Amino acid sequence: DSVVVALGSDTAVHRERTLRDSVQAAFESVARTMHVMATVQQQVLDEVERSIEDPLLMANVMKADHAASQMTRKAQTLLVMCGIWPARRETRPVSLYDCVRGAQSRIVEFGRIEVHGGQTLYAVPPAAEGLMHSIAELLENATVFSPSSSPVVVSVREVGSGAVIEIDDAGLGMPPDVMHQALGHLRDDLDLTRLGAVPRLGLACVGRWSRELGFNVELSGSSAYGGTRAVMFVPFRLLTDPLPRPAAHRRPSIEPAEHAAPAVPPAAVRDDAPEPAGLPRRRSR
Repeated sequence: DSVVVALGSDTAVHRERTLRDSVQAAFESVARTMHVMATVQQQVLDEVERSIEDPLLMANVMKADHAASQMTRKAQTLLVMCGIWPARRETRPVSLYDCVRGAQSRIVEFGRIEVHGGQTLYAVPPAAEGLMHSIAELLENATVFSPSSSPVVVSVREVGSGAVIEIDDAGLGMPPDVMHQALGHLRDDLDLTRLGAVPRLGLACVGRWSRELGFNVELSGSSAYGGTRAVMFVPFRLLTDPLPRPAAHRRPSIEPAEHAAPAVPPAAVRDDAPEPAGLPRRRSR
């Protein structure tokens, strides 16, 4: 009898592993296809931008470009959940203000985001993309679950052992059971088969980035605006001093890129950052 039970247990484990591998392979295939399509679309739009002089036509191109950036973020989220990390692009420190602004440009309702502080706090280059991606997912949650007429306020400040990025929305907050589930997505290393019939990947992706880089994210109902507050703690080891800009008469050296996972890199933060009024605009390459 014990042999039969053991064989049955091994079979169940094998089936679960096979299902998990099949689901991950399917998601990875879809994510890679989405990423390639979005990248090609943005490259074509870059070429179009160079020849446009009509402001109305340019505005429409910017809308299409912004839509492509949404597809890129969704694809990157799926890739992270499959254990594939975006390639590092930054070679210089990035201010936390620019990290938030870059994240802002990757969400639909970017115009609702208010950013305060962070101009003098800099992330080390290897952490910049992960911080931007994670902040974008938190901003997306904040905008989706709060009134479209309300702002989402982001405050960045230094604390004793690092920096914190606080994201406050004016939604209805989370019931205790939903908050418990959300915190589980942040803390537990869930695979795609354990995220429910309609997977909510954003917080699970943030959790994976937090374990990969070593920052921390907490959620609470203590927002000053009556909704949910997300607090990202970035330890000092992920922060650095800004590099001095090269003198005007000297040619800047090119830093060698580090090895990174095989994924198409996103646009650099300064290319992604939204203009003060209007859609996010990337500099042509």
